[in-house]
Amino acid sequence: MKKFYIIIIITLFLVGCSNEKETNFMLPINEGNFVNMMAEIHLAEAGNKVLHQVKDNDFPFELEYLYASIFAKYNFTQEKLETLLLELAEHPEEMKRLFKKVETQLNEWEANGISPKVID
Repeated sequence: MKKFYIIIIITLFLVGCSNEKETNFMLPINEGNFVNMMAEIHLAEAGNKVLHQVKDNDFPFELEYLYASIFAKYNFTQEKLETLLLELAEHPEEMKRLFKKVETQLNEWEANGISPKVID
């Protein structure tokens, strides 16, 4: 879990520091699936954090289980995601565009009262 947070922090740092010219970038996953997957990861992390605060770490669904469920749903792996985020760090405009879509997706779900099924 901490490793994933560190990867995201490093990725965001690299995005902020990158001055390289953008080149074409191809996602190894359908863009809509990527956006939904990242939105679900965000919800899982937020929900897990809240539940651990309320339940004093007794909540039976650890974050790793939630990640595994999300990755299985999209036929992806945490390793692939970590690699993808590092590659995206080299394409800050593309990363910004994609994460804006993730934000929009989260806002849309909230506005419509939709909660994606993370655990099968």
